Amino acid sequence: MPSQDPAVEEPSTMPRPLLPLRSWLLVGFLLAATGQAAAGDGTPLHAGGAFAAVAAVAAIVLSLSLAMALYRALRRQLAHTRELTARLAESDAARHAADRRHAEVTSLISDFIWELDATGRLVFLSPRFEDLYGYPVAEMIGQPLDEVLKRIGASPATPMNRIDARTREPMHDLTFSFVDRLGAQRHARMDTRPRYDADGRYVGYLGTGRDETELVKAAAIVSDGQHRTTAALYAMQEGFMYFDQN
Repeated sequence: MPSQDPAVEEPSTMPRPLLPLRSWLLVGFLLAATGQAAAGDGTPLHAGGAFAAVAAVAAIVLSLSLAMALYRALRRQLAHTRELTARLAESDAARHAADRRHAEVTSLISDFIWELDATGRLVFLSPRFEDLYGYPVAEMIGQPLDEVLKRIGASPATPMNRIDARTREPMHDLTFSFVDRLGAQRHARMDTRPRYDADGRYVGYLGTGRDETELVKAAAIVSDGQHRTTAALYAMQEGFMYFDQN
């Protein structure tokens, strides 16, 4: 016969009583108290009175048992609610951390991001665009791309107009010029690609943008300096002559 570990108890096969033992003890106590009360005044309880007393006591015990069961159920529900709240808090913290990482990575590769829907309307533009150029992002959401470009003073010949829902091709290094809300000339470079849902349906374009205003200014200064240097050297070549002693 295989030995059993005394530390491991076999699950009980006895049916669980309808009421706990303390409830039955309370029933017995109340019945005893009722009998003593009847014996004390010398008036015996008849069958109907005894049945009514037992029924009253049973009702009290049942009410107490139901109240205890409800209390335990409420405690379990409260513990479950607290657990769910803790899990939601952890999930929110993880989501916020992921959002921060996404924003940090995005800031490394671009100054702002934008989205078009399948109809060519702007559905997202990061707040950084407003910080850079002064245009309220909320006023441009929902507008067609050509209206947005017109609003910021972009040239009709801007390469951004090449974004076409019919071709749905990724495009890179789309440079264009426009003016900010204060009227200053600005320059940006865009990269974009089409977006598709899980079923392969076209849902719009996703793009990134990087401000190149200072880079364009620096390139213009360098180019101007080169032109000035070249012109000076050319003038020197025309203005100097060399003669020997004869």
